[in-house]
Amino acid sequence: MKRIFLTVLLLLVGGPAWANSCPSYPYTLTNGTTADANQVMSNFNTVMNCASFFIGGTTSGSASAQTLASVSPGVYSLTAGNRVTFMSGFTTTGATTLNVASTGTLNVLKKTSAGLVALASNDMVSGQVYTVQYDGTQYELLDPVPSSTVQRSYLAGLALANDGTSPNTVLDIAPGQAADSSNTVYINLSSFSKSTAGTWAAGSGNNGMGKGLTIAANTWYHVFAIIANGAADVYFDTSVTAANAPTGTSVYRRIGSFKTDGSAHILAFSQVGDWFFWKTSELDANQVAASTTAASVTLTVPPDVNVMARVIVSMAGQTPPQSVWAYSPVMNDQAASPTLSIMRTPTTYNMLAQIDVMTNTSSQIRWVSDGTTGSTSLYTIGWQDYRGRFN
Repeated sequence: MKRIFLTVLLLLVGGPAWANSCPSYPYTLTNGTTADANQVMSNFNTVMNCASFFIGGTTSGSASAQTLASVSPGVYSLTAGNRVTFMSGFTTTGATTLNVASTGTLNVLKKTSAGLVALASNDMVSGQVYTVQYDGTQYELLDPVPSSTVQRSYLAGLALANDGTSPNTVLDIAPGQAADSSNTVYINLSSFSKSTAGTWAAGSGNNGMGKGLTIAANTWYHVFAIIANGAADVYFDTSVTAANAPTGTSVYRRIGSFKTDGSAHILAFSQVGDWFFWKTSELDANQVAASTTAASVTLTVPPDVNVMARVIVSMAGQTPPQSVWAYSPVMNDQAASPTLSIMRTPTTYNMLAQIDVMTNTSSQIRWVSDGTTGSTSLYTIGWQDYRGRFN
């Protein structure tokens, strides 16, 4: 009883917007006197019936036609000045309508220097909270998303992993948030999974292949977080620029890559932050004859982007002393020497070194020796992929 009384008191004293159209109250409640439950509830119901602020849940429907099934208090009507706060279930792609508590489908407009205009793409973002006000004709969005609120290249979470039940065909995506590639809007995802079994279909647990694509053997695929038809989702593409994005995709962000084996299964890997590690290291160069002529080595790391590859380079069978120099293709070729090398063998023993080296967009690094005896091998352990975080 005390809680109800305090609620009524706070609404009357601290919330005049709730009571701006309220009639007089049936009972006058005075401090120090006793009021029975009927009197308190009568006054409380009066406040509820003239409320002008309403709270809803998450909208359903579609990006362009959103619906709130119910609000609280449950006495909503199309009365000028009424405001509704809710979470958008979609990211707008253009003109948008809203139907609150089955009171009718109305346009949602926003204020500009030229007057009220229809919503545009990303004025409301899935998972964000908004307030609209009924002006007697339509709803006015009181807090559209300003573009300046999107932190450039932001990415948190969204780690990739082989699915625990179907690791060969299903990819799991951890919850997270990322600015899209144009830094216009955030893409917010809860836990998600997508299959390589067929063409993309909306929603977690469904197929994820881009338009016109089927999963192929020994092929790299880029993983994109997207907003399609107003809803956050994920899909797979051979194009690093999302050329095969699903119909209705308005924004995208690459969040990683995976490769298939000879059976078109997703190769097993682990992701830790920006680092991706193969469960089994990949032998990318096997006993290549040492040469004083620089050559490229193609690694098992994502193509189309520069990544920091982590590799183990080994030398065997050389006539000492002999050096090997491995380096990024962004650098000029230089002859290997005792002072420019990743390792130098003073004896006939085999030697190896683990190094990190930047690739080009063809997944390549360069290497060269200062001698021509013996051979050099290379295993790829993994790679560091910033996924656009410094663009």
